[in-house]
Order: sequence, then C-alpha cells, then structure tokens
Amino acid sequence: MTCCASALDSRDDVIAPSFIGAEYGRKWCRVIQDAARPYFAGGIFPRELAAFLAACDACSVDWIVESGRQDGYSASVLADYGEVTGVPVASIDDVRDLARDAAARARLAGRKITVLNGAAEAVLPDAVGEGARRVALLIDGPKGRAANRLILAAAATFPIVLFAYHGWRPDSVAGRELKRWFPDTTLAELDGHEFAAFRRWEQEHVTPALRSRSFERSSLAIGRVEFAVRPWPCLLIHDRGRALLESASYVVRRLRRKPLTVPATLIARDWARRRPKRSGGGGIRTHGGSRLSGFQDRAVRPLRHPAEPKA
Repeated sequence: MTCCASALDSRDDVIAPSFIGAEYGRKWCRVIQDAARPYFAGGIFPRELAAFLAACDACSVDWIVESGRQDGYSASVLADYGEVTGVPVASIDDVRDLARDAAARARLAGRKITVLNGAAEAVLPDAVGEGARRVALLIDGPKGRAANRLILAAAATFPIVLFAYHGWRPDSVAGRELKRWFPDTTLAELDGHEFAAFRRWEQEHVTPALRSRSFERSSLAIGRVEFAVRPWPCLLIHDRGRALLESASYVVRRLRRKPLTVPATLIARDWARRRPKRSGGGGIRTHGGSRLSGFQDRAVRPLRHPAEPKA
C-alpha cells in the first residue's frame, strides 16, 4: 500500500479535458467519495464521472441526459449532481434484464432523477425538457458507430453543449470518426498529486474483481459541441457527403431487410417530426409537450423509417 501510495503521489498532474479546471475536479471527487455508494462491474469509473461532472460545471449545463443506465451507478452519481446544483437529470435504458433494471430503480428511488425505458433513438426527445438551453449528454449505450450517430443527431437537434461517451477507443474506426466530427474530444482523466487521495480511495473501492477493463486507462470520451442547432437536412452533407451516401445505403438495405446502423440524419428527422417547432423560429427546437416529473416510465413510439408503411 505504501509503495502504491508513493507512486500515486509522485505522478504528474493530469486534468482532462483541460477546460474543466482543478477546482471543479476536486469538488466532484469529494462528492462521489463521500457518497460511498457500491460500484458495479462494467460501470464508468468514479474519476471519469468526476471529470464529466466537472465539465458540466465548466460548461454551465442546465440539463443532463444519460443513455445506458444498467445497474444505476452512473445514474446515482448524476443524481448527486442534480441534487447539489438543481439541474434536472434524466436516465434512459433499453432494458433487456427486468430484474437488473428493477434493482437499479430501487437504488434510485427517491433520488432527483427521471428514469425512462426504451431505446435512446426513441426516448431521448422525451428526456430533454422545454426549458433546456445547455444540455449535457452521457452515452453508455449504444456503442461504436451507433453511439456516434446518436451524439451527432442529438447535437444537431437539441441544444447539446457537452457530450461524453463511455467505451471510446481513439484508434478504432468509430473512435477516429467521432474525433473527426468533434475535434476536441479527449479521454477524461484526473490524476497526479492533487488527486492522489481520491485515486487511492478509487483503487480500494473499485476492486480488481469489478474491473472489466484496464483501470489505469480511461475510456470515457468528453467533448464540447460548438455548432448551433440546425435543421436535420443539413446532416446529409455532413462529413463531406458521407452522411448522404450512408442514408441512401441504409434505405436500400432496409428495403432488402438487411438493416445497418440508423444514420444520424434519419434519427434527427424522426425527432424533428415528433417534436413540434416553436412559432417564429427556424431549425429544430425543444418542446413542452411532456414535463419531467420524477421517477417514472414513459410510453414511447419506436423509431420508424419513412419508407416503411404506416400502421
């Protein structure tokens, strides 16, 4: 333990992304450590979540949406943020294991968080309220190219100013794609002498049996969104026209019953059709059709491709 502590104390300070500032990082490290909640295998590491919450502070977010709840560890940490700051928080999960979801819901009961079930492509419009102006989006499912398209569609449709994606591999095809779309994307990290005590606690709290990946290497990407809300057709020319080709390929393969990942253009178009525009404004806006009011389920309509016949 002494040798491990010495190694942590001697490390150079690393704070990523660089815009968050050490004071925000220290603040959320304390909040997470003081909560002493159980960690679950496969969850986002505590220091990664502290970096995300610090980024939320730095970006002055007024709404947080999580996609991928699983055992509810990260959702509980986000609820801390909501309770400390008053920022509304919503958590989405495409539930496959009802018993696991019931246990997660029990742990979140009474917390300041709205819980929604369903695929993010279908539910996310219900998770962003009318008053949201600076939204942070945390993706822990889906993964890979599907996650990239969800982030892009959300950034083009809603007032997203910050996103995080758990499971990012910078050298993968999907990792390079996300970096190309959002150039300042970087891996979250809080390390060095300033965070040595927190890292020692984290090593004890996240035991080796609970580590499904390298503990020393972060896999949470954090990036800022710096372009404005725009109409969904603009996505067709995104990434040098690749989106247009992808959308055309998707339609053809869908008609042949060989579906691919849903393109961001079609996700954004579906959201635009479901969420009415405010009068006097251009582009896609948030609406006030359903107010978030605590711990609840919400019936959702699944994403439907426009080429499919209506029921």
